[in-house]
Amino acid sequence: MPETDIWENDQSGGTWFNRWVTLHDDGSMSIEGQDLGDAPLNAFGGREYEFSRAVSPSGVVRFREFLDFAPSEPLLPALRSRFTSTGQIEEALQEAGIDSEFWSRVGDRPSER
Repeated sequence: MPETDIWENDQSGGTWFNRWVTLHDDGSMSIEGQDLGDAPLNAFGGREYEFSRAVSPSGVVRFREFLDFAPSEPLLPALRSRFTSTGQIEEALQEAGIDSEFWSRVGDRPSER
């Protein structure tokens, strides 16, 4: 069963910010988020922004090695102890040269109503 750690579920001004990291059964990892409200409207022209960054199982193994995490160390708590945001995890993935697949979408544009 996949393990998920919710990193952010906050409201600031007119926006909800949500971020979570999931370790999947196949050993892959995803970093996902959703913003609802004014911030995505101002940045992208829609009231909803969603994204996902997927890291392959082999990428997760390489990331563990880069971070010097033991193979038996539970990954999600180890990430939590090292980083304070999912953005920092994404930066570390880039620094480590770990390939990932990124997807995003903007929804609920005023013209769609």
